[in-house]
Amino acid sequence: MLVPLEAILLARDSTEQNRAFEALSLIGRLFKIDRECRDLALPERTRTRAQRSKLVLDVFDKWVERNRDAAEPRGPLAAGIGYYQNQRTALHRFLDDARLRLDNSISEQQLRNAVLGRDNWLRYENETDSAGTRPSAP
Repeated sequence: MLVPLEAILLARDSTEQNRAFEALSLIGRLFKIDRECRDLALPERTRTRAQRSKLVLDVFDKWVERNRDAAEPRGPLAAGIGYYQNQRTALHRFLDDARLRLDNSISEQQLRNAVLGRDNWLRYENETDSAGTRPSAP
């Protein structure tokens, strides 16, 4: 369920869990906009997605400013806010080019495949002799 933008801007004195829900609602709204623009031609998708997402990102920036000092310093919310602040420019690049994805799921999957492949080869190499055959049991 998406929290209305006005409610997020007006929210005060909420728990850390509620503040995290507000942030997730804003992120969910960005993904909803992206899904709704997916079938548009590239120039129109870029323009429409940027126009609609910019409002959400402006609210998110205000939310970050309001909540960064209220978050538990070593908690997950503070870590998420810190990540957003450090990566803000990169995270906003999708506004300029609709070919850019909001997530990095493809990159993560490719890295996961490379790591699993490497791990499998290391196990295979350790379980075989130099000729590629399994040593016989003693």
